[in-house]
Formats: sequence, C-alpha cells, structure tokens
Amino acid sequence: MKHRLDALRERVAAAGCDAFVSVHPPANQYLSGFLTSLDHVSSAIVLTPSEAYFLCDSRYTEQARGQVREFRVDQITGDQLQRAGELLKGLGIKRAAFDPNGHTVAEHARLAAGFGGELVPQESLVSELRMRKETLESDAIREASRLAEGVLRDVLPELREGVAE
Repeated sequence: MKHRLDALRERVAAAGCDAFVSVHPPANQYLSGFLTSLDHVSSAIVLTPSEAYFLCDSRYTEQARGQVREFRVDQITGDQLQRAGELLKGLGIKRAAFDPNGHTVAEHARLAAGFGGELVPQESLVSELRMRKETLESDAIREASRLAEGVLRDVLPELREGVAE
C-alpha cells in the first residue's frame, strides 16, 4: 500500500494541495486495505506529505488495526467528516484535495465545517490510480472470474422455464 500512498502524495502535491481527505469507501479500501461495506461512510482518510491517518469509530477499530497498514489508526467519536476536517485544521493544512464524487453535498458541508480551510475538488486523484491494476489485483480478478464461470457451469443444467428462485 505504501507505493499507492506515495503515488497519491505526488498527485496531491502536483494539484497544489497540502493534504488529501476521503470518506469514499472504494477509495479508502484501495488506499488502506480496509474491507467494509461500500454503501456507507465507515472511515475517513487524511493523507499529508509525511503522515497517513485512518479515522473510524469503535465499531471498526479492531478490524482496522488488523487490516490497515501504513496508517495511524485513530478511533474517533461523533461525525467522521467533522473529525476529519478538525484533524486537517489541527495539522495546519490550508488546502486539502478531495474527490467530489466520493461524498454528498451534505457530507461536504460537514467536512468543511470542521476544517475551515480550502477543499479542492480533484476527481481523478485516486480513480486514475485504481485504473492501473497491479499483478495481485489482476490475479484476483482472474480467480474470481474462474470461480464464477465454474458456478455458472454447475447451475446451468438446473435453469429452465418455470423454476422459481
């Protein structure tokens, strides 16, 4: 994961920002290795040129400490977005990049309320990194496809008109 963080740090610096912040589950999973539901905010990531913070509440702390490497895992209480904003402010960050597709307008307002600095929309910082697959990712995709094809071969003879689910 370190190489992913290093690549993101380069992109953040090139965008003229001091940090990156994310509450977007797919981006956070890609960057940290934290496996969670992809349909709700379960963590916040703050990445600076020298530090990486993974913020989560008590429901996820034990799991995060087992799965997340290269990050300082902090258990927080209250609103994760506001706490992420407060961390940015406490670190003296002036401009933080974020993916505008990674959270709602209401979530953005909560992040901004805690931060007070400039939040700079950067759509492709993480998504472009995610497009390039590493060998392990390609191998996992191939294996998942192989398994799915095997299951389809097994159930195909059972499929016929009128069969209920």
